[in-house]
Amino acid sequence: MECREVVEKLARHDPAGRPEGAVQRHLARCPDCKSAYEELKAVDETVREALVFEHPPDYWDDFYQGLKLRLKAREI
Repeated sequence: MECREVVEKLARHDPAGRPEGAVQRHLARCPDCKSAYEELKAVDETVREALVFEHPPDYWDDFYQGLKLRLKAREI
């Protein structure tokens, strides 16, 4: 398998998973492709972490209280 083919397969591969078969064997012997794969995994991990947002436990209580106050302030 050539590097070009590996890059194409990696572009369609879920970096959170593990490459299979010929791709995995190629990565084991090609430092350039292995480095590219490691970079893809790092970018994927960074993006996945950035997409996770956890609200503080009292977020919705404060949200609704603030919403009520804003609505009341707009009353004529």
